[in-house]
Amino acid sequence: MGHSRRLTLSLDPVDYEAFESTRTKLGLERAQYIKHLMAANKDFRPPAIRDREVIKWMADVERDIKIIAMKPSVTSEEKLILLEKLDDLKKRIVG
Repeated sequence: MGHSRRLTLSLDPVDYEAFESTRTKLGLERAQYIKHLMAANKDFRPPAIRDREVIKWMADVERDIKIIAMKPSVTSEEKLILLEKLDDLKKRIVG
């Protein structure tokens, strides 16, 4: 397996206390608890990777709406409504 390597981890006080509290309840050493967390989250993918298709789709929709809004036949009020709806959509998807 080779030599062990040192890992330094910085946490804010609230996260540190939660880490220590849970680790203590489970009766694990810090290294054991880190290994436990890694094993439990093997398939974890950050949202940017997991939702890559949705992010790309949203960028395409945003671009298309902005192109439509810039057409001379679209009134200022319609442009404002389009851009407000786009912002609402992004907020609903992002959360």
